[in-house]
Parts: sequence; C-alpha cells; structure tokens
Amino acid sequence: MKKTIFALCAAFALCFAVSSTSFAVENVLDAQDVVKALDENRMKFDMQYKNKDLTIKGTVDKIEEKKGKYILSLSNGDKVPNPFKSIECTFDKPDELMDLKKGDEASVSGIYKGKQSFEVGIMTLFKCKLAK
Repeated sequence: MKKTIFALCAAFALCFAVSSTSFAVENVLDAQDVVKALDENRMKFDMQYKNKDLTIKGTVDKIEEKKGKYILSLSNGDKVPNPFKSIECTFDKPDELMDLKKGDEASVSGIYKGKQSFEVGIMTLFKCKLAK
C-alpha cells in the first residue's frame, strides 16, 4: 500500500514538473498571434495581459532612438510591414540592440501596460530586455 501511494505521488510530481516546464515555453507569444489577438478583441487581450511581463518573439522591423528611449519594432509578419501593426519594445539602454538588424528574429521581454495614447504601433512593451 505504501509503495502504491509513493508511486502515485512520484508520478504526480513528475507530471507536474513536465507541465511546469512546458508552461514556460507557452509564455513566449508570437508577434503575429499578438497582432491578430489585438485586432480581434483588444479588451480581452488587455484583461489577460495588462500590467504583466510578456515575452514576444518576432522579426525585427526597425531599431531607432526616440526621445531618449531605444525602440525595437517587431513586425507582424506581413510581407510589407505595417507600422500601425508593429510591436514597439522600449529599452533604456542601446547596448542590447547593437548586434541586431532588420530581418533578424528576436525574443523580447517587457511589461505590457495596455493601450497608450502616444502609440504608433499596435502595442508597446516597456522596460524591455532581449530574452535568451
């Protein structure tokens, strides 16, 4: 009886460990999926992700400096990038961006604060870092 209980506990722990590992991978959002979700229902997206740290992977469209902030724009995957559908990622320092160029794939982590009045793209992430 004790062996059976121990075996069940071990199996449960193993399943939990595997599901926790796969959950971390699921937390990386694809830029195309994010743009689609925002287009379909921004309110639902905001309720799920507002004020949370997100990691988004996508294709670098542009890297620039604006008003003392360093902006990396991820495209939505269209053949002709649409600046109104880009995801803008703000960095405090340019160091991480120096080795990137347009067309590179990048994963960026930052805080999503919901729709901003100054936004050009479809969304903005703040306090960004390149994800490893």
